[in-house]
Parts: sequence; structure tokens; C-alpha cells
Amino acid sequence: MNYETRELRQQAQLEEYRALRDEITLRTNERNQTYLTAAVMTGALLGYGMGAEVPPVFLAPVIILVVLWGRHLRWLRMIFSLGAYIQVYLEEEVEGLQWETSATGPVQSRRSGLDWDALRSTFTCPYLPLVGASLVLSGYYWAITENWQRSFSTWLVVVLPVGVLVIAWLLWATYKLEANGKQHFVHHWQQQKDAGKHSPCGSTT
Repeated sequence: MNYETRELRQQAQLEEYRALRDEITLRTNERNQTYLTAAVMTGALLGYGMGAEVPPVFLAPVIILVVLWGRHLRWLRMIFSLGAYIQVYLEEEVEGLQWETSATGPVQSRRSGLDWDALRSTFTCPYLPLVGASLVLSGYYWAITENWQRSFSTWLVVVLPVGVLVIAWLLWATYKLEANGKQHFVHHWQQQKDAGKHSPCGSTT
């Protein structure tokens, strides 16, 4: 590869790098904006439920928040995948690009045992307190509201167990993604690169 070709390829890689970094920033901003919208919506629904004393109203934000939590995980997977692609295909080839590599470290085998950083990130997920508060308040108002007290056993037998199971599953999915997601995609892209199945700028060298 001559000097001119190498310069053109590096320029194309830098443009790709900027485009992917902009995409990561966009997805991160969308994720944050969605959470803020969810927080405002949850506050409004909980306030209405307290005033109207209609316990099922508290389940509406639970359902919506669970869906948004799943969307949050999809965005996180996309961010990890883009970051891993940058690390493997661009930062390993273009001198001076080390943003993702410095954040993740070099490619390494997956760690065994409990990942405390991932555990902390999991339990500080912004959707967890919103879902938990909505579920608890639904049970509280179900128990104290006269017209709904007779069906409180339904909340205990059906609503509470289902809610706890869904939250537990989302926590587990969040932990697995936080613990292994970035490294998983780094290994994925590294395998693709080693096999020559994909390469930026139409080159496998």
C-alpha cells in the first residue's frame, strides 16, 4: 500500500470514526431523553392515581416503564456494539484514536465471578426505582381503598409475583449486558476481522 493510498484510507477511517462517535452520542442522548420523559409521565400518573384512589392506575406506569427498560437495553447493546467496532477496526489501526480502548481496555477473555462494577450499574439503572415505586404504591392503595380491598388478594397472588419476576428478569438482563456486553462485541468484531468477513474501507488488510 503506497503513501497516497494509506492517507486516503486513514482519512476514510477518521470520517467513519467521527460518524460512529456521533451515532453513539445520539443514542446516548435519546436514552437520557426517554428516561426524563418516563420520569415525568410516571410522576403524573402516580399523582393522578393518588388523587383518584384507583389502584390499577399505578400499574400503567409499571407496564410502560418495563417496555422502556427493554428499549434502554437495546440502546445499550447498540452503543456497546458501535464502541467495540470502533475499538477493533479503527482504534487498532489509526494512531491517536484511543477513546474506546482506554474505556474498555485491550481484548481479553471474559471474567468469571461477580462483576461489582456491573452490579452497581445494574442497581443504579434509573428505571428500577420508578418501577418499584409504582408497584409498591399500587399495592398500598389497593389495600387501603375501600372499593378495592376485597380484591387485594388478587394483587398479592397475581400482580406482585408477576411484577417481581419481571423486575428480576430485567435486572438479570441488565447485569449480563453490563458485565459482558462490551467484551462480547469486541470478541465478535475481532472474529469478523480475523476471518476477513468485514472490514472498513473495503479492505481486509
